[in-house]
Amino acid sequence: AAFGNGKKLGFSFQPQQHVCKRNIAIVERDGEPALRIATGRGDGIGNTGRKDRSGWSDIKQGDRRRFELLLHQKVRDRQPFRFEFSVRVPEDMQFMAGDSDSMVDESEFYIFQLKSPVIGAPVISAKVSRSQGINLLGFKVQKPDQFGEWVKLRVEFRPSAKEDGFTRLWVNDELLMDETGYATVWSKEKSGTYRVKFGIYQLNRDPKRIKADTIQAMEFKDFSFAYLKK
Repeated sequence: AAFGNGKKLGFSFQPQQHVCKRNIAIVERDGEPALRIATGRGDGIGNTGRKDRSGWSDIKQGDRRRFELLLHQKVRDRQPFRFEFSVRVPEDMQFMAGDSDSMVDESEFYIFQLKSPVIGAPVISAKVSRSQGINLLGFKVQKPDQFGEWVKLRVEFRPSAKEDGFTRLWVNDELLMDETGYATVWSKEKSGTYRVKFGIYQLNRDPKRIKADTIQAMEFKDFSFAYLKK
């Protein structure tokens, strides 16, 4: 995949899911290529029909949709890194209704995660919802009335359970967060490695909503990844 800073980054699909035409496509926006990722009814981990039914299944759980890509580069414990990308909520985005009709209980979904196979919840995540916009590291990095516009995000991070971690966040090249000298990982279990994931991972506690004929879509470009000096 070549969508960033003249460098080719390796991405892979989750092996337990189908890949169909609607899930991934290259589109042109403002004269530049962008990666469009979309999900619809029936998309998720565990829909390959394999005989091996072990492991997690979004389809069997029946309350989530997912289509994500994994960055090939792995991050080890206490290894600082930088990951940068631009993201856009396209005009044809169809937000799924929440567990009730109230906006307080609306559905939201991840578009970016730093995930460990040991720690349950993501260490870093970016979420999108219709009423709250895009949120990353506790910051509203894009408001709902800005949907349709590109927003550039850069994270520098050192995953560590010791008091030597750091987190930095830039939004459209403006530094919003710079915290150092603290534990950025809450689990005492040694993770070994972390993986960068991006795409769409939508959880909805009402399975009926997942069966709706809505299409969720996000667009990405300008990917950049680098290991930083310890």
